[in-house]
Amino acid sequence: TTLDGNGDFGLYQMINEDGEYVMWCWFYNDSSSARPLEECDIIGIDVDYYCENYEDYRTSEGLGFFDTADDFIDAYGTPDEIDRDGDEAFYAWYFDNGSDPVWRVMEVTFVDGMLYDIDVDYKK
Repeated sequence: TTLDGNGDFGLYQMINEDGEYVMWCWFYNDSSSARPLEECDIIGIDVDYYCENYEDYRTSEGLGFFDTADDFIDAYGTPDEIDRDGDEAFYAWYFDNGSDPVWRVMEVTFVDGMLYDIDVDYKK
């Protein structure tokens, strides 16, 4: 698989050597020509409870799938975005590291109070 250049990006499901789904990765190609994924930057990961060994995944602050929404709020502060729809709650924090060209976003989704998805994305 290749990505066209000039800012092309794509989301791909990652499988381990046993054929098990382990995460999704966002790949980014900012070169002027097409490149295989192996030569592109990874700018984000997405892990949900369907991933093999999902319970082992942690954010850089040590939060994982057994933590609550309040734990995430305690660690990251008030979310920049909150959206609720029935049993689902979505929280997003936007970090720019003090520089417009660089951003980081972390999004977490809870279903029935249980963490369903962690999505962390970066851009250079």
